[in-house]
Amino acid sequence: MENNLGRFRQEINIASYAVSKGWQINQSKSDKNCTVVQRLEDGRSVETILVRKDNQKGYRYITDGDPSDRGTIVDFLVKKENFSIVEKEDWAKIFAHLNNYMGNATHVQLPPSPPKPDKDLQKQVDSFHLNMNPLTDTRYLESRGLTENSFHSPEFQGQIFNSRVYGWKNISFPLRTDEAFVCAINRSDEQNGYRKEQWNRLTNERDGAMHISNLDIFGSKKIDKLIIAESPIDTLSYLELHHKPIREKQEGNIYIATAGTPANAAYATLQKVINQTQPEKIILAFDNDNGGYRHSLNIIGQISHPNAPTSELIKGDFSCIHKKEVVLRLQMPIINAEDKLTQQKQVEDKLIKPLESKIYQGSEDTIKYSILSDSAHHQQIEIRFPYHKNYLIEAEKGLVAMKGLEGTISLEHPKQKDYNLEICRNKPFVVSQETLTKESKIIELAMNRFARPIEALAYAQSLDTKNSKVANIYLEKYTAYQEYEAPELVATIKNKDIEFRNETFKKDIATSQKQFQEQQALEKQKLIAISITDTIFKQNELVLLSTHHREDNSLECRFQTVSKTPLQAMVSNDTAFMDKINAASTDKCSVVFKQDSITLLSVPVLHESLLLGEKFVERNEQNIEKMDNTSKVELLKKDLNLKEITITDTQGEILAIADYSVKVKKDGEISVHKIEKIDLEKINQDGLDSLVIREELDKSTDERDNGYNQKQEPETIEISL
Repeated sequence: MENNLGRFRQEINIASYAVSKGWQINQSKSDKNCTVVQRLEDGRSVETILVRKDNQKGYRYITDGDPSDRGTIVDFLVKKENFSIVEKEDWAKIFAHLNNYMGNATHVQLPPSPPKPDKDLQKQVDSFHLNMNPLTDTRYLESRGLTENSFHSPEFQGQIFNSRVYGWKNISFPLRTDEAFVCAINRSDEQNGYRKEQWNRLTNERDGAMHISNLDIFGSKKIDKLIIAESPIDTLSYLELHHKPIREKQEGNIYIATAGTPANAAYATLQKVINQTQPEKIILAFDNDNGGYRHSLNIIGQISHPNAPTSELIKGDFSCIHKKEVVLRLQMPIINAEDKLTQQKQVEDKLIKPLESKIYQGSEDTIKYSILSDSAHHQQIEIRFPYHKNYLIEAEKGLVAMKGLEGTISLEHPKQKDYNLEICRNKPFVVSQETLTKESKIIELAMNRFARPIEALAYAQSLDTKNSKVANIYLEKYTAYQEYEAPELVATIKNKDIEFRNETFKKDIATSQKQFQEQQALEKQKLIAISITDTIFKQNELVLLSTHHREDNSLECRFQTVSKTPLQAMVSNDTAFMDKINAASTDKCSVVFKQDSITLLSVPVLHESLLLGEKFVERNEQNIEKMDNTSKVELLKKDLNLKEITITDTQGEILAIADYSVKVKKDGEISVHKIEKIDLEKINQDGLDSLVIREELDKSTDERDNGYNQKQEPETIEISL
């Protein structure tokens, strides 16, 4: 509490606050050491205060004519604005009021005298902007497993740059205070190469600056979540991993990277962002190690949320004494003796007992609890416990509960060491390329990373490997303790030649290529079959329902009849035939396209099947190649009308076939040759009427033939089965 009162005294100019409440500055009586502020009624001064700033005590005021009416910003609120400080809730209101005032974007601090330009700050700002270029080279980000879903997202627009420092092209993350961009983190591996130490440098003194995502895109839209992590790579990785649900829910989120351990000024900037945006949730996404929990505990201890007023009253400070022990100090305001005992009981229930529950039997670990200071207005409690992850987790949850932030703060440490490592472990194949530096030194740069071997190989082959450049593919490995092992070189590409270094990687590539080729061939046959229908076959409308790749590498297409055909009429006219053949199957048919086979098998009892031979594929392949992708997609959606009508019995044996070949000449003339084959012996054995079957076959093929007697377009294709 004392720390926050001190911050208010130092940062809130009482003269500025008074002006925001309707007071006016008397410029003629003010000087560089003292600001004279007056409250006017009907143009006359009814009250005057003098405001000065003491280097140690901050801004203070004294009322002209009443020396007893003096003090800090809190005294001003009590005596001039009728605030109370009797109850704990009164202090919560004061803290919330002042935090809201400090975070108000329209608030302008009015100094006692016109300020002189901060030459050092301006120099930093000018230096920062001088070296910034738009983000065009994203190799480093891609080598960390990131995609345009994160680094080109609206949230990070204008917050990531390319910069050149010492001749190297880097990724630059600008850090800002509440005033301006003052410095940047430059990230690169160009100086050392892949798997060597990455280059990470601040361009100027950071002075509490942090990396903040683009706030301008939200306007008046409410903020759903504020995600806080240690580095900009971590916040980008969080967005990358959660991109799909964030977009589906249309969340408006802010991302802040503290860029290491925050300074006091950084906590103030962070609190201003919280006060301005009032996010529904604050997500702490720090690393899953002791350092990450240390950052998280300090953030929890220092920040508050407008929806939880009591969170402002309790402050926590976390520090490491040595490698084995840490200290959590709590500062809490007290109103009376009963309040003091209540707070001590809360500390015991929410922190001490949960910490003690983690001490396993036989352990020498201890939890130490002491009261450091005990005044009439506040008490400071210190808790010492082992610097171990199990205790840090309980301390996090306990501190959140102490501050009443259970519904506001969500602790989301990654499963791996950090969120970027989660991406990297899901994309273990790294493609790198050798390059020549200005100093004639060959180094290897990571270009991108992938989840599957075939993706990595395709990307490596697409790289420019001229001038003897070599592209390498590595498989990254990790120990059980989440540490890197030496990456394994699995393939090298030079001058388009591939040298495999790992047999498993080679087999995975071969399997993927075979599957791709088979699927491509099946799709091509399917496209060829459908491409002929719109030009030639106008009857027997069928709609494509679905396709299914079967285990035997065949493609099964299912169709639905949408118009009554002679075949359906035949079934309804012949009772014996309807008894022998399932009438329901006339509504659907299934065609199976066989790889390396002349015939395409049709499965249902009553069905229509299409024959595709090798010559058929060869003759019609050019027609497919001329089409653009949009046309191909449209073909897949069109009706498929069939060339062969086949009638079978319930065992699937053929009873009758009507087939024909069609030739469409360039001048549009069409010739049709009909072929009929009827198994009279089989029909008689089944007790069916062969005359009815023959008549219906004739009707079916005649109706189709009549559809070809119209003139066709000159560019129609030639088909022969």
